[in-house]
Amino acid sequence: MTSETLMPPAAEAVAEWLLTCAIWDEGQAKEEWSTQGVTLVQCGRRFCAIRLPLPLVNGAADNDDPATVDTYLKTALHGAPVFRGVTGQWLYVLVESRGAARWEVHGIECIRDQQLGVPRPDLIGYPGRTASGRRGFGPLVRWWSSVG
Repeated sequence: MTSETLMPPAAEAVAEWLLTCAIWDEGQAKEEWSTQGVTLVQCGRRFCAIRLPLPLVNGAADNDDPATVDTYLKTALHGAPVFRGVTGQWLYVLVESRGAARWEVHGIECIRDQQLGVPRPDLIGYPGRTASGRRGFGPLVRWWSSVG
């Protein structure tokens, strides 16, 4: 993948891991990442996704400044891959499936046995839209913790 996308090594490692769970073949998943910034992966076999509301994370970090939240997540999640969804209101933490097998936290969803749109690991914005919905490159998707 390095010759095609020139990702930093940490982002490339996450990308290769995610591609093993892509619902399409690897080539199509890479094409979607290249053109749309997102591809579909299957949760449940290798990992699950914990969906956290952004206000909860901001509250835990005691701040809503993205740089401060970055620092908080890097420490709190011990390097787990985390991204913000395209609406900007949810964060998704990717965890090992066995670790989430008995997830029962009221109000916090564990996504397993479902498909999930996952951004390209080196992406810091969502191509095509801004936060207001206008065309452009906006800060809607951001990987934290695992890619730096």
